[in-house]
Amino acid sequence: MAIKLVKTFKQSQILAMTPSLRKSIELLQLSKFELLEEIKHHQNENPFIKNINETEEFFELDYENFSEEINLQEHLLKQVFDLSLKKEDEEICKTLIYSLDENGMLIDELEELEDILEFKYSQSKILENLINVVQKLNPIGVGARDFKEMIQIQVDKKVSDTKVKEIAYAILIRSENSNFQELENQLAKNFEKKKITDAIEFIKKCDLSPGMNFSKNEFIRPDIIVSVANTSLEIKLIENDLPKLGFDLELYERFKREKSVSQKIKDEVHEAKWFIKAVETRNKNVSKIGTLICEKQIKFLTKNSIDLEPLSGKEIAKELNLSTSTVSRIIRAKYIQYDDGLLPMKSLLAPSVSKSKKITSRNLIREIDIIIKSSQKRLSDQMITNLLNKKGYGLARRTINKYRQKSIRIGLDPSKIKNFNERS
Repeated sequence: MAIKLVKTFKQSQILAMTPSLRKSIELLQLSKFELLEEIKHHQNENPFIKNINETEEFFELDYENFSEEINLQEHLLKQVFDLSLKKEDEEICKTLIYSLDENGMLIDELEELEDILEFKYSQSKILENLINVVQKLNPIGVGARDFKEMIQIQVDKKVSDTKVKEIAYAILIRSENSNFQELENQLAKNFEKKKITDAIEFIKKCDLSPGMNFSKNEFIRPDIIVSVANTSLEIKLIENDLPKLGFDLELYERFKREKSVSQKIKDEVHEAKWFIKAVETRNKNVSKIGTLICEKQIKFLTKNSIDLEPLSGKEIAKELNLSTSTVSRIIRAKYIQYDDGLLPMKSLLAPSVSKSKKITSRNLIREIDIIIKSSQKRLSDQMITNLLNKKGYGLARRTINKYRQKSIRIGLDPSKIKNFNERS
């Protein structure tokens, strides 16, 4: 059979990663501090980029003082070393501490930490050190795996009234998305009103970013500010600590008049226009995404609920007609100024594990934990699946098995959980 070489043409679309596109993508993921450094660099390199707010100074940072301050990790490690733990416990605690985010919240799952520690220690051993060592360090609340656990740690340490503590525990173990008014009505059947009010007020005042006290504000600059008024939010992009960039048209016209517009000048003009547009796009996307996240989490931010609304980056991308990767880059190292504190934007995301009824993975773990503790007999994965699916979760047995393995002890007396469930 003869072989012939035939030339054919095929039309296809390919997204070329141009240098400008790559730089635009890189700008998206910069924190505000990093963005300021990038703006400063481009202004120094390109005469056509000017700061319209000539009198404002945005780049003065006291590096010398910063270097002398102790950070969160150093503060926690010093406390661990003072405990004179066994070598293996000290190694686990060091790994846990380096896995905390700026809030002081643990960002890695137990199986990921097991991998980081090269499988030398079991997940139960890691969990033991997390609960019995790291979560008992100061500032109170560090080492939590979610906001509920962060509140629980503060309840354990700061609340002395046993009734108030019992009520706080009851609130913390309730199903997701219960607002405080509903909880108050349920609790009123069994507890006096003043104790309920005291518990709710304490929970509302809990510090949701205990680790932020060890970060200097010049280096962690929030992008979004949220003002709370009753059940509504005012959400704004913070722009007063950013230079307002503009293209220096006057300088360009001068070059044109002198007929000295070389190729280098043309490249700088193109680069200046691109950079100004890229910064505007970055800030516009931060504002859109930050605003949507805050609106979705309005119950949590207005302190009407202690649960985050299930929300994923994919959902945000779909609603704003953006790519998931763009959303992922935008929420990196972006902060929300809230209630005189700071929250990482990504900490307000909590993807749902169910398609039929929204529930976060952490709340599902709590639901499984409560079912197990409340039962007099050993329950199979299928039995737990059936109990949860009666509530409309529509979960598969393998999903329950997966999260049962991650089931956490939330530090509550099983009898208290059972008694409360029976009473309510």
